Amino acid sequence: MRHVAWRFGALVALGLGACEGGSGEVTPPPDATDVAAEVEAEDVPGALDVNGPGAGGDVGGDAPDASDPVVTVPVGADACCLAVDGSRVVWAEAGDLWLHDFATGATEPLVAHPATQKDPTLSGDRVVFADDRDGDFDLYMVDLTTREVTPLVEAPGDQDQPSLDGDHLAWISRDKPPHGPTEADVMAMRLTEGEVTRVTDDAAEQAQPHVRGDRIVWTDYVNDPDGTYLPISDPESNNGDILGWDAASGEGFVVTDHPSKQLRPALDDAGGGVVWLDWRGINPEPKYSEFQIYGRLPGQPEDFVAWSAWQRPALWQRPALRNGLVAFIAEPLDAMTHPTAVFVADLVAQDEPVLVGRSTGFLDAVVLSEGIVGWLGAGELSLRPLDALPPR
Repeated sequence: MRHVAWRFGALVALGLGACEGGSGEVTPPPDATDVAAEVEAEDVPGALDVNGPGAGGDVGGDAPDASDPVVTVPVGADACCLAVDGSRVVWAEAGDLWLHDFATGATEPLVAHPATQKDPTLSGDRVVFADDRDGDFDLYMVDLTTREVTPLVEAPGDQDQPSLDGDHLAWISRDKPPHGPTEADVMAMRLTEGEVTRVTDDAAEQAQPHVRGDRIVWTDYVNDPDGTYLPISDPESNNGDILGWDAASGEGFVVTDHPSKQLRPALDDAGGGVVWLDWRGINPEPKYSEFQIYGRLPGQPEDFVAWSAWQRPALWQRPALRNGLVAFIAEPLDAMTHPTAVFVADLVAQDEPVLVGRSTGFLDAVVLSEGIVGWLGAGELSLRPLDALPPR
């Protein structure tokens, strides 16, 4: 792979975002080891360096042409948790769910209830989400055809972070007392069957599941000394690994168990690769100062995709992966006017990423659907046809 070091002051990364987090990561307060959290990009040592770990050269991408057909939809400042399937996108905003159809241009409220709705995941005509209308978070489903809302998974403790693909659903359950982070297990269900499978059952925290077909991947802290994510900057803590499970065989598998922090995995819709955030070999510490994107194709070793620096963990976002294309959030060359941007790269062809959109604020989520790349944040939902991308 052509190893590309990003010429960014900071890379806002890939992963869950505010609504997706559940009991997972919490933004640590600035301290002596994380003093850069409030420093402007131009003041961060090495912020505009061309070369970094595994560097391949000066990369930033040309700005998209003004004539490109980017559709922008106004959303609330707290909008998060973007999900997409086909031309339809769903997100959470002010405790409700909203729906936009890229094909028709229509935007409308989807679920508006006095309780909090979060973590929407969309597949076909079904949206699964977490809802606390009964005192803690359970999973509900809304049919996009009938708009009927029905309870789907009700259990003690919180049920959240759902991921849906066709008939396959995965989520995080804290149904065992005392319902804390180390009780967070991965659960799975086929909607047509209704039988729940407890994929993990241990005293470590699992978070951020992502399902495609029979396969599920997630972040697992089973090899961490504390067994859970802690809101501290100690480089020896928070050893998350990317583990998986195959429902067809009933067997687990390891994507990576490197003795560092790996978070926010995403499976390819085509059943191929996996991408995630990775902090291996970060130097100097603390590990909040930078991070990397790694990927893995079937039958291949894990491989470095990109690197950059960024000090605000609240902005690490899950990448999107579809048919070998990786979409992720990063800081572009013109970070003084556009703090964050969206890039697309081809994991199979191993080419250099292309800049597809920028924001004057901080982005919360990026998604890929058939022919569409979308991103959310800074009061806007933006959608761009993939056939309108600049040439790679």
